[in-house]
Amino acid sequence: MSKHTLGPWSHQISRYEPEAFDIIEPGIGALAIVKSEDYARLIAAAPDLLEALKELTLERGMTDKARAAIAKAEGQP
Repeated sequence: MSKHTLGPWSHQISRYEPEAFDIIEPGIGALAIVKSEDYARLIAAAPDLLEALKELTLERGMTDKARAAIAKAEGQP
């Protein structure tokens, strides 16, 4: 079972730390603060990327690499 919030997430210049970026979930606020905008974009896209990977595996079949990535994202061994 997933232990993360489902999103959608976004990022913005941090209100809490100079030269950093907040990962935001609407209605909740800042989930994390990161120093790199590249990381902020990637983290903000994570819920969408996970959902897209799950959809692709339904259409095309599950590979070992996809299975491992989904398990890692969902905190499974």
